[in-house]
Amino acid sequence: MSLGSLFLLVGDGSAVCRLREVGAPVMEGSVRCDHGLAQAVDCERLEERIAQLVRPVAAEVGVELLAVQLHGGRRSGRVRIVVDRAGGVTTDELERISRALSLLLDVEDPFDGPYRLEVTSPGLDWPLTTPADFSRYAGAWLAVVTRDGRRIEGRNLGLREGALHLAVVEAGGRGADEREVVVALEDAVRVVRAVERRPRRGRRRSGAVE
Repeated sequence: MSLGSLFLLVGDGSAVCRLREVGAPVMEGSVRCDHGLAQAVDCERLEERIAQLVRPVAAEVGVELLAVQLHGGRRSGRVRIVVDRAGGVTTDELERISRALSLLLDVEDPFDGPYRLEVTSPGLDWPLTTPADFSRYAGAWLAVVTRDGRRIEGRNLGLREGALHLAVVEAGGRGADEREVVVALEDAVRVVRAVERRPRRGRRRSGAVE
């Protein structure tokens, strides 16, 4: 099916490139791959089929494929492709992937009805779960929520022996006053990138000597 009308959006830390079929309604169906065993199997097969098309296109542009997400069913719905790399991706690169992939999908024609193709970068709220994720975002500011409810923020120093190492600035500390905090991945409920917010230094007392 032919796709048209290119839309480029940037916001919330992510860039989005969308292609919509001309004259076709957009179906945001609530059916996801984790709803219903038979449909889940069908969705997983379709996701992998699409992923096989995306990987060489993404590699040519120099980005990594993070996920293929299907919303709706085979008859109509939305295909969301999530890509990224260290340093981020540009809207031009997202557009290149979208155009190349739309041509491939026209040939493969995996859907029985209209669909919408969306190629996007992950945004700050994308969960980091694999060694590749932590390597890709080395040096980034991360927010970690642990099983006991703690929230720890710090600079990503990388994974070592199944644990995440963070450089954390203590309250009232200076830029160089960092300590290393180690969080076992099995104790981390959620890890995402975040906007760096260093603790404010306390007010200097009158007559205090630094």
